[in-house]
Amino acid sequence: MDPPQVQIDQYSSPDTSNETKRSDRGKTFRIRAVPITWDSNRLASFLQDSTDDTNPTVLSLAPEIHGRTQTATATFLRVPPLPRGAKAWRIPLPAGDQLQNKRQKSIELDGDFLGVTTLYHPPPHEHQTDIVAISGIGGHAFGSFKERGGDYMWLRDGLADDLTTARIMIYGYKSTIPNSKSMQTLADLALSFYTSLESLIGDEDPKPIVFIAHSLGGLIVKQALSELAKSENEVHMKLIQAVHGLVFFGVPNDGMDIKSLIPMAGDGPNRSLIESLSSSNSQMLRTLHQEFHDILGPETVLVTQASAINCRRWETGSAYICPISRNHSDMVKFEEEDEEYEKVRGRIRNIVRKAKIHPPVYDIRSRVIYDNTYSSHAQLAVRTNQFADAQNTLTQVHSGVTDLSHTQKPEDGTHQEVKDAFLRFLGFSRIDDRYHAIDAAHPGTCEWLFETPSFQKWWHRDEIELNNGVLWIKGKPGAGKSTLMKHILHWCENPDHFKPQLIVRYFFNARGVSEEKSVLGMLRSILIQLLTEDSTIFDNFFQMFKQRDMNKQDWVWEVAPLTNFILELAKKKATRPMVILIDALDECDESDVRLVVDFLENLSCHATYSGFELRICLSSRHYPNITMNKMVQLIVETDLGHENDISTYIKAKLRVQDDGVQEKVQKKADGIFMWTVLVVSILNKEFDQGSREILEKTLEDVPGDLEEVFANLLLEDGKADPEAALMFQWVLFSQKLLKPQELFLATQMGLSPDSNGVWDHSKYTLDYIKRRIVAISKGLIEVRNGGDNDDPYVQFIHLSVKDFLSRNNRLQALDPTIGQEPVRLSHRRLWRICWDSINRFHAQNADFSNDDPYFESRLSSPFIKYAASFLFDHANWGISDQQKGSGGWFQNPFKTRSQDASKEDLEKWLNEHKSWYQLWQRSPRYQSGLSFQLDVSEGIVYVFSAGGYARLLRALLKRMSIDARAQSDYHGTPIHAASYFGRIDIAQILLGAGVNVNAQGGRYGTPLQAASTEGNKDLVQLLLDAGADVKARGGRYGGALQAASFNGKRDIVQLLLHAGAELNAVGDEYGTALYSAAYSGHIDTALLLLDEGADVNTQGGKFGNALQAASRKGAQDIAELLLTAGADVNAHGGKYHTALQAASIDEMEIVKVLLDAGADVNAQGGHYGNALQAASYHRAADIVPLLLAAGADVNAKGTYGTPLQAATQSAGVFGGEIVKQLLLDAGAVQDAASSRGKVGGRKKVKPLVLSR
Repeated sequence: MDPPQVQIDQYSSPDTSNETKRSDRGKTFRIRAVPITWDSNRLASFLQDSTDDTNPTVLSLAPEIHGRTQTATATFLRVPPLPRGAKAWRIPLPAGDQLQNKRQKSIELDGDFLGVTTLYHPPPHEHQTDIVAISGIGGHAFGSFKERGGDYMWLRDGLADDLTTARIMIYGYKSTIPNSKSMQTLADLALSFYTSLESLIGDEDPKPIVFIAHSLGGLIVKQALSELAKSENEVHMKLIQAVHGLVFFGVPNDGMDIKSLIPMAGDGPNRSLIESLSSSNSQMLRTLHQEFHDILGPETVLVTQASAINCRRWETGSAYICPISRNHSDMVKFEEEDEEYEKVRGRIRNIVRKAKIHPPVYDIRSRVIYDNTYSSHAQLAVRTNQFADAQNTLTQVHSGVTDLSHTQKPEDGTHQEVKDAFLRFLGFSRIDDRYHAIDAAHPGTCEWLFETPSFQKWWHRDEIELNNGVLWIKGKPGAGKSTLMKHILHWCENPDHFKPQLIVRYFFNARGVSEEKSVLGMLRSILIQLLTEDSTIFDNFFQMFKQRDMNKQDWVWEVAPLTNFILELAKKKATRPMVILIDALDECDESDVRLVVDFLENLSCHATYSGFELRICLSSRHYPNITMNKMVQLIVETDLGHENDISTYIKAKLRVQDDGVQEKVQKKADGIFMWTVLVVSILNKEFDQGSREILEKTLEDVPGDLEEVFANLLLEDGKADPEAALMFQWVLFSQKLLKPQELFLATQMGLSPDSNGVWDHSKYTLDYIKRRIVAISKGLIEVRNGGDNDDPYVQFIHLSVKDFLSRNNRLQALDPTIGQEPVRLSHRRLWRICWDSINRFHAQNADFSNDDPYFESRLSSPFIKYAASFLFDHANWGISDQQKGSGGWFQNPFKTRSQDASKEDLEKWLNEHKSWYQLWQRSPRYQSGLSFQLDVSEGIVYVFSAGGYARLLRALLKRMSIDARAQSDYHGTPIHAASYFGRIDIAQILLGAGVNVNAQGGRYGTPLQAASTEGNKDLVQLLLDAGADVKARGGRYGGALQAASFNGKRDIVQLLLHAGAELNAVGDEYGTALYSAAYSGHIDTALLLLDEGADVNTQGGKFGNALQAASRKGAQDIAELLLTAGADVNAHGGKYHTALQAASIDEMEIVKVLLDAGADVNAQGGHYGNALQAASYHRAADIVPLLLAAGADVNAKGTYGTPLQAATQSAGVFGGEIVKQLLLDAGAVQDAASSRGKVGGRKKVKPLVLSR
């Protein structure tokens, strides 16, 4: 078969870019509309077959921002000339690929790079930041950032490796000066720019955005932000609030000398744009400058001086201004191992890392501190300024990140802004929902509690050695414990009862999001309250966070360190007297209950032993097997005061004023407040109908048991309401908290085959939907407000409703079709509703395009997104592990009700329903960890494996002949994905199906390395038992042992060593296991490896050996450990040759340690040549005197000539003068020639004329 022929598209301009003509090694082109399922090898092969003798090399491949296709960059040694007027090549896709996607017929090659081009996209679950780079006037979107005379493009080939969690994009626009036919203003360019970025804003909140801009590109960014700040458009508001940082290269903020540009522009249409940039007369730039500073938003890093400096007045340190020793055009062109790039990379990396603790707030109007008379412009300034500069204020790195607490600040509130940003990072959605949902005590009730002997003993700390200051309130479900706990909290907050001390509380919520019912959520909430109220605790806790952050480690909140920090407060009496209130322990995840009790018991013991004044009060149902040795106990339903509260409530709420009726109600209540509330409501309805006899009969018949009351409400006349049954199933088994409209429409679709799932707002208002839900559920489902930024959601009124439905065949009574398998068959029913919803949506929107950035917001059914997101979840739980023969989940969807589905049936449905797949790709379920490099048919095994759909996978492999070895670019085969995500059940299924446990592929090389990275010990053992080669090489870390060591998985390291892993095996970048632990700062792992006999001096890795790695990464404790273990302080090798040179960049304390250990201060070699030159180049004014005092040769030659020349080349006006003076005082010679042929000082800045 002949290869497809290249087609030429005729466009307006023949420009193929100067960038594509320079390199003798090839010309770089952009390739668009690459099928989403293709990898780089398939694309390269296709290009080779389609373009003879071109020798294409694919250098990047990433999804476009709409996610439907991919974009690549590739070099060609020979490209056919374009006919005049042609702009791009189009190559028809193979017929098979055209059939799979009828809208996609060909791929397109161009050299202009106009619009947005994605150079790198991390896996969805690791995607944390977006970086967008824009070139200057006359520049080329790609070529401006590429080295001269070569193919190295630092955004694609360097930054993508250094910032693996950031999506990296470039933006191109027409800005040539000579012969331009474009008439456009700066506002026009800005409009096109931010319009192109609107696709970053979907229904989900966008990632933090960092802009990198050169020259005029920076003015376009500023103009865009200025326009967005004035906009009332919701998408624009979200877009600007997502902007986290700016990196400006030589941006002419005060204008530029345009004399050399005017002759080029002539009288062309773009002359007015050039003139508007003049430094001598540009009102536009002055206005833009003022508007931009009014925004007061993101942290700003700038390069060069004078007009380029656009910092706010307090941004004066090298954290904000970085000199680059290049002319204007070359300042964004870096080579591999370029020292100037290292400076830029460090600044950008700091901004990206800080984005994790400065999440954008996307509803600015609901949280501003001004009133509504202020404009949205002013409101934006308030919100964005709250998290600008946050971590910088407390972070100090010797090489140039200045501690801003010692510089001029805009206002005294800066430290508070740091706290606010950090506390947002520590918090989570709906953290206080349960507390706010609890009704206040009825007037005149709950006061009895404070007079009980138990409370008095606890409050006055009587017999503290017998109770450790713990009061445990217990009661039956529905007794009113949460109301009591909220009342206790209000009592403690009264300064007459408890002087201004620390009061913290947490209310578990079994009906909420996962954090609300976990021990980790409790600890995070407690810490937020402690850090908010006590600045000393905040400073101490932040130091713990900062140390790990400075060690380049990603921070994940974990139970152990948070627990230990709080325990230390009690041990050291590190804060004021404290009260801790923990409500509804029984609503905590069952696996966490014991952890919570153990934590509180340990905390109380430490407090008593140290003399710290601590009171702990917790509430729960009666636990027969969980208790504490020392505590005071109070039983709610047996106390006379509680009985009196019920009597008070009945007298106030029951409309029939009859002592006899009231006494009967109280007697039957038996201490259960919820029973009282429900029955009083029932009796009041009877009373309103005017029949005293029916009221008394109802009271006589109403059960005394709370669950029986629920049953009576739901089974009137012994008949179940199908609508109520389905509503309860949705609330019980939904995979997220449902919005009222989602629940209403899902129920309607399940009951009416003709329902189209469209929400008719005129017929069904939100108020109607809320009232309908309460009425149908007999008040057992309530609609709760979601807080400032969240939509309302539905939940059961009490955990006891869920308990009622989950046992004693109650759910089967409501829906007899689910028989003896209520959970599985309920999920099956919900899956079917999702399934029908997708089919109906597809029928109505078969030709709807996913390119539209407002695709989801225009959907007519609020339920369709849920259906697309959780179709597989319900299907997975709806299929039986025991099903045999022709039954099962795959029977109905893909064929007829009497036939099994074939592989072809499955693929046909999935491929036909592209609209569903596009929605699913955008769903949180997809983005939580599944690769973009998947097709709905080819990747189905991979999807099931990565998503954890064990039952579906087992049925799929059992019934269909599908290759479980299919590769994905990122994680490799399905067994790789299962291993990385810790899916032990999936791994068992795949291994049982005969997959190769030692298959090579993906980022981590082998399944064992993938599992070792994340630290699932049981999964690692499973793979080892299945024959995994513990010595296999390859992958990101070089081997499984290095992966476990780098990530601090100590138990995995032990397991691998005992399985025969080579202790001193050397990988590529991460060297040995000991090197990996030193590189990432895990001292416990390093200790284990040394105990096992690791060779402390083995050479390998980017930094040569473990000591050099620890020295460069700032791990002083590990450096000292390695020296004690016999590390050679003068070992040579690696990027910096010696550990001393590596530390001299910015680690003063480690320099001291190394010098004390006998480091040779004049050792020559490595990236800088010697230690003194490294310190001088990085302006380390605290390290240079140490090296000089130790005998460093002040005139020794290195990479930058002498140390004085190194300091002169890099210092500019920011921090280098001190270093230069230190060197001169030590005898530095000023006229020595540099080894690079430069004489001290930077190159003269050339006129601002840019080329590609």
